[in-house]
Parts: sequence; C-alpha cells; structure tokens
Amino acid sequence: MMTKEQERHLEDIKGQFKHEVDVKYRAGQEQHGGNLWAKGLTSLIGPEIRKEAIDLVVYTHDLDMGLHYVEGQILQAMEVMTEDHPARRCLVNALQMLQGTEKDKA
Repeated sequence: MMTKEQERHLEDIKGQFKHEVDVKYRAGQEQHGGNLWAKGLTSLIGPEIRKEAIDLVVYTHDLDMGLHYVEGQILQAMEVMTEDHPARRCLVNALQMLQGTEKDKA
C-alpha cells in the first residue's frame, strides 16, 4: 500500500504527463497533420521511433553527465566549508537529492 505522499507524487507525475502529451500531440498535428494511426508503420512511425530512441539515449547520457558534474561541484564546495557553515545544510540536501536517501528494495 502506498503512502499519501507517494499517492501525491504519482498524481503529480500523471498530471504533468497528461499536460505534456496534450501539448506534444497538438504540436505534432500542427507540424505533420493527418491521423497518426493512418500514417503507416514502416514509412513514418518506425523511422520516427528510431530517431526518438536515439535522442532519448543521448539526452539520458547528457543528463547523467550533468548530474555527476553537479554532484562533484557540491562535494568540492563541502570540502572547503566548515561544519557549521549556513549553506552546508542546503548542499547536504542537494547531495541527498542526487544520491538518494533510501536504498532500492530490489
């Protein structure tokens, strides 16, 4: 059973996804027109899926690189800060967001 916080998190995800699908679909209609389901799997949809998959790999790679860079910058800043520095708690919180505070159950 999920907690109320987990339920709210799921609702946030679903709400954002619903909005983004609506915007993306409408933009695609504006750009391409016609009915997507009638475009043909091999002529249009297949190649487009491949392009999207390649983009996804590139974007996740770059996101991962960026997050590791940010993590390194936080760790460097924390090395030169005293334990009682006012900004240290903010950096600790940011680092916990990047690294996670719970271990996966799997």
